Amino acid sequence: MDRRTILMAGGVVLGVGALLARSQFRCPCENVGAPSASAPDIGLPRALADEPKKDGGSDELSLAGDVRIDEFNPDVKDKVHGDGKPCRGGMIRLRFPTDPKSICPILENDQPTQTVYGYMHDSLLSRDTERFEFVPMLSRYWKTRDIVVLKDGKRLEGRVVSEDEAKVVFAEGAWQWTIARHEVDIDEKAGKVTWKEKFGKGSIEGAISYFPNGRYTVFVEEKPTKTVEIARGEIASLEEEEEGGKKTLVSGVIRGSVYEFKMRAGCRWHDGKPVTVDDVVFSYRTIMNKAVKAGPVQSYFADNMHPDPAKAVCKVADDVVRIELKKQYFGALDYAVGLIYVLASHRYGEEKFKGDPDGFAEHFNKHVEHRHPVGSGRYRFSKWEENKYVEIVRNEDYWASQPGQEVPWIDPLMPYLDKIQWITINNKEAGLKALTNGEIDADFEIEQTTWGDKATNSDEFTKRLVRAKYLAPMSTYIGWNQKNADGSKHRIFTDKRVRLAMTYLIDRQRILDNIHSGLGEMVTGPFYSHGPFCDRTIKPIEYNPEKGKALLDQAGWVDHDGDGIRDKDGVKLEFTYNVHNAREYHLKIAEIVKQDLEKTQIKVNIKSTDFNSFIEIVNSRKFDAIRFAWGEPLVCATDPFQEWHSSCWENKGSNHCGYSNPEADKLMVDGRRELDFKKRQRMFKKLHKIVAEDQPYTFLFNLHELYFYERKFRNVKLYVSGTTPYVFDEWFIPKELQKEYK
Repeated sequence: MDRRTILMAGGVVLGVGALLARSQFRCPCENVGAPSASAPDIGLPRALADEPKKDGGSDELSLAGDVRIDEFNPDVKDKVHGDGKPCRGGMIRLRFPTDPKSICPILENDQPTQTVYGYMHDSLLSRDTERFEFVPMLSRYWKTRDIVVLKDGKRLEGRVVSEDEAKVVFAEGAWQWTIARHEVDIDEKAGKVTWKEKFGKGSIEGAISYFPNGRYTVFVEEKPTKTVEIARGEIASLEEEEEGGKKTLVSGVIRGSVYEFKMRAGCRWHDGKPVTVDDVVFSYRTIMNKAVKAGPVQSYFADNMHPDPAKAVCKVADDVVRIELKKQYFGALDYAVGLIYVLASHRYGEEKFKGDPDGFAEHFNKHVEHRHPVGSGRYRFSKWEENKYVEIVRNEDYWASQPGQEVPWIDPLMPYLDKIQWITINNKEAGLKALTNGEIDADFEIEQTTWGDKATNSDEFTKRLVRAKYLAPMSTYIGWNQKNADGSKHRIFTDKRVRLAMTYLIDRQRILDNIHSGLGEMVTGPFYSHGPFCDRTIKPIEYNPEKGKALLDQAGWVDHDGDGIRDKDGVKLEFTYNVHNAREYHLKIAEIVKQDLEKTQIKVNIKSTDFNSFIEIVNSRKFDAIRFAWGEPLVCATDPFQEWHSSCWENKGSNHCGYSNPEADKLMVDGRRELDFKKRQRMFKKLHKIVAEDQPYTFLFNLHELYFYERKFRNVKLYVSGTTPYVFDEWFIPKELQKEYK
């Protein structure tokens, strides 16, 4: 799986690499100054310039920038600055609908595992969720290079200065540096940054720029010692294998494919051992061990990283690690670095399995560490009582809290809460009762019926609890299977006219109003409605049974034998609609779908199963129609390949319904290689339009996620990007509202 993953049993969606999108402990009033307008186009601008009306309308978005503070808490009047100075103390107890499977994100991609581990873990770098800027974490800074492969086999490493159809101007040996601003003195006029005394020595000359609307880093395009002009005819064409085994020829100019990270001194594991380059290399080697059950992460690396593991991630020096990709990819930093979950190598005893990778994999897959892991982050593991609760507590020895480690994007007092407890309560009524009785402080698994209930809107309820809602970058849909498990065409839904007819025949507004209480927005295609890749000139397909009937007639599906069910070539227009029972409303929606379609002489059989059985059905491809959802945690850096490319049916990827369109395939492949955000935006908008016209899904809704939490919590922000919109690192409880728990 890649940019998106399946809907979890509790209704929460995770994306591989989403940990990288977490908010990074901003100081509440921190501001390092405005960025230069000359920022390089590296994939995530703050706001996008207007596009021509013919290409999807204006794209001036407010996805980044300042987020309102305590927006839904009536006790906080100032939604810009918040309420008071953050302080330490207190805890939060919140509901989990299910236990984690383990606390190892390499082995498990379920929501509880990813959530708990996320608070215990640091990456080499991360994104500021509010402004999307990359910031160094376990690393202090990093450098980036391009590669040019020549026809004679020579391989040049450095930086592409410029290129056109005739030639490439290449600066051999030059880097682009990404450095924390507070570590250097910046002379933009002279084009020079100089390390401040406490951070190092020396200087770098070159073109200086900043991340759009960024606060914390500076880019330096290193001034080359020499440049060479390379004629296009000298550059090799490389054979590149896409997922599914399809091979294509691409240019030997591979931008942004080499990274070197300078590791930060003083970072320690929760057991006191230092975090090292060896840990990074070990983690990648473990992920790529074929016998380790690291499926989603492993498949991504196999497709994008250098095929030789020793070159993909390697130790350059005691404090420098190098990462190399085999192809040009716009999401290199988000995915390649974000998916290297850095593990404490000394905890696993790999040295005992020298020459026996399968033996180590078996050892790793069952390791006791996954039950009480050691991390490097701001919280450390405390307790896990199965089917009761998981608890983590503040790491008092966290590197960012230590003298000499001050960085502007991290408040050394954070996290403010002493502990987080996820309490396992499967039943929503039991969860609401626990919340009302004060046994838990928050529930982020609220269904629409509960939200609209008189009891949760009463003065007694809202006197103590906040009601908050958030339009999630997650879209629900009904998927129409176009391929049988053996690869043959599905008897009904291969025909685009039939799929479009289904959308005309289903009263989605009725579903939104009656089942979801109007708490959502209609979706038109594969991208988040308020994201940069959605073509907003496309309007939702109307509910129009007459148009639906006409399309079915046109496709040859009519009631030839007069039995009340349409048929074609002796095949009845009858299918099974699969849903899972983790949400009560899934069956209610299924009944509306059944009612609407049977008015038009279509026979619908509803099949409801538990979530795990449902996933088996989806992965087997042995279904007619499914009700499902995709999440898009990296809204501005999303990659549709894994869900929509035709090869991702063949290789058991996430294209479960067998969608295939050559033009769409090309847009996805080209989009992956395109580093210029605006060009990629135009490609993906075109993709949005193509998929919307093909209707492989009946696209349903972006729904509001609904939250209840106690009014005592402050500095609550809801972000558009990330594993979850809320980040507990930032939350605090004023001293006068803190209390002791047994």
